[in-house]
Amino acid sequence: MKKGYPATSAVVLAGKLKRSLVSVQKQLREMHIGRRKESGWTAPQLGFLRRNYKETATWEIANRLNKTPSDVKHKAAELKLKK
Repeated sequence: MKKGYPATSAVVLAGKLKRSLVSVQKQLREMHIGRRKESGWTAPQLGFLRRNYKETATWEIANRLNKTPSDVKHKAAELKLKK
């Protein structure tokens, strides 16, 4: 888990480990492993968000951009993007 996360999402890890998402998330918390956050948003990330926000699930965008779903929602709100 230490090697695979945060480069790989918890959803993908759960599938690879044949565990539930909840159990993987719990184990990550217990191991004090969190998603590494990048500071700020790059121009390519903003472009991706603008192009894909309406049609793509928030969690998918978050995984692709190495952001949290909350980060994605907040930035989309700032940019006045709607689902």
